[in-house]
Amino acid sequence: MEWYVFALLSAFFVALSWILKKKALFKEHVAEFLVSFYLINLLIVLPFFGRVNFNHTFQLYLIIFTASFIGASSLLLLAKSYRHLEISEVSPLTNLSPLILVFIAFMFLGEIPSALQFLGIFLIMAGSYSLGIDYKHKDFFRPFKIFKGKYYMYVLLAMIGYSITAALDKVILAKADYFSYYFITRFFFLAILFTYHSAFYDGYKGVRKGITNQGRLILVTVLLTIAGTLLYLKALSLTLVSLVIPIKRVSTLIAVVIGGELFHDHGLVRRIIACIIMIIGAALIII
Repeated sequence: MEWYVFALLSAFFVALSWILKKKALFKEHVAEFLVSFYLINLLIVLPFFGRVNFNHTFQLYLIIFTASFIGASSLLLLAKSYRHLEISEVSPLTNLSPLILVFIAFMFLGEIPSALQFLGIFLIMAGSYSLGIDYKHKDFFRPFKIFKGKYYMYVLLAMIGYSITAALDKVILAKADYFSYYFITRFFFLAILFTYHSAFYDGYKGVRKGITNQGRLILVTVLLTIAGTLLYLKALSLTLVSLVIPIKRVSTLIAVVIGGELFHDHGLVRRIIACIIMIIGAALIII
């Protein structure tokens, strides 16, 4: 099977997982859902414990924990955005991450974007701008104001966090195999999110209630997420990351089309067009 088939299947499963997460979050508290999600996730991969290599240096574990902390925090912010905003609003905005990566590379590594990357930046900004247009009020500056909203700002902060973890992933995977890294981060994610949930909410009682009420839906969501991740890693093993990620970005379009229709989102056609523009921009930046 060709690498792009694995990448497209990964995009499809990831999109479905976020649609189901959105459905679960209608009735479930965000932290409660995420702790339940990672508890079930860890239980599913636990039988493969013997395949995990724990023989790493303290420094590497510190980097893995840092990546996990930033990743868990970003996921918490993104899940809150999905809960309170329409899925067709949030999904296209996740395409901002390649733009943020380019900015980080420029600021800290001195890497200057190419002409194609500048075109990609323009397309992402244009797509992002079109998401905030209100044709009824005809306010030219309205798209620049959307990030004043708390949950829009959460998406932006989450994308910054994911961009940082992407850079840390490269460092970690040069010294650890991907399955060991995946397993260890599932443990760290669960520990971090459970600590947060216990500190601010009802801890174990809430998790037990969440699994009782939404256990089947969470289980399906976990399975879809695992499938999407493994297919993504399989595609990466067959070709360049610069080819896989743009196709994986199609997940945002699938989430907008299916999720937007399912949840009766507003301005769906405009958001689909904006998402397509941002995916093209993301592909130009990455390639």
